Amino acid sequence: MKSISDSFITKIEKFRLTASVKQVVFLLKQNFASKEIADILSISTNTVNTHLKKIRKKLKLTNRNKNLVSYIKAIV
Repeated sequence: MKSISDSFITKIEKFRLTASVKQVVFLLKQNFASKEIADILSISTNTVNTHLKKIRKKLKLTNRNKNLVSYIKAIV
């Protein structure tokens, strides 16, 4: 996953996300659901949901009606 995501990760560096949150963002961009992300990263869905909240906060995406995946795809 690292080599595939290098260019993507470079584009999101400005948001100062942790490595684990970057992994979640990368998988979201690939249209994986929260449960799938949890399985891939061997973490709980609660942890994924926590990462999603952190992503929204870092991206200053306060409008819950705005689709996070669409927003991520639009900015990178």
